[in-house]
Amino acid sequence: MSLFNVDDLRLIAKNKKPLYESSQQTIQKSFANFNENKNYDVFLSHSYSDAEVILGLCYFIESLGYTVYLDWKEDPQMNRGQVTKLTANTLRKRMGQSASLLFATSEHSTESVWMPWELGYFDALKGKVAILPLTIRSNSIDEYKGQEYLGLYEYAVRTGTSIFIHSDEKNFVGFERWIKGVNP
Repeated sequence: MSLFNVDDLRLIAKNKKPLYESSQQTIQKSFANFNENKNYDVFLSHSYSDAEVILGLCYFIESLGYTVYLDWKEDPQMNRGQVTKLTANTLRKRMGQSASLLFATSEHSTESVWMPWELGYFDALKGKVAILPLTIRSNSIDEYKGQEYLGLYEYAVRTGTSIFIHSDEKNFVGFERWIKGVNP
């Protein structure tokens, strides 16, 4: 089992998006297909500064058959640069429509004004939260060191084409079972 590597995710994003389609066109197409009342398996909490890597992560999770809420893909009208009641209300609604939250730690995640709020809100709302570390160099689980408060949560790892949720090195459960309420 290994952590998610940013280079692998960039490659997934690059290969998934049609060559003729710009990022803006991808967003517009997603928005045109958006359903206000759709439910999601995953609310993907992330830093928008890592958009390409996050898009690859989204595609990977979707390739496993899960639905993913990615704010700039589903709700591109929101302003990510400002904390507003309208944005917060939209995010609350989408979190209510989501079964779990994956908190993607990355190079820029500590700069996000929204990620800590999303983590706390979702934890209180449903408690089905896991940290998903994105690594640059190593895929080793042992080498991941996140912010200390993130250690309170389980974490997600990749095994080929599967995701497992770990509470520690010896206790883990498949993602599908975890979403349905089975804990590691």
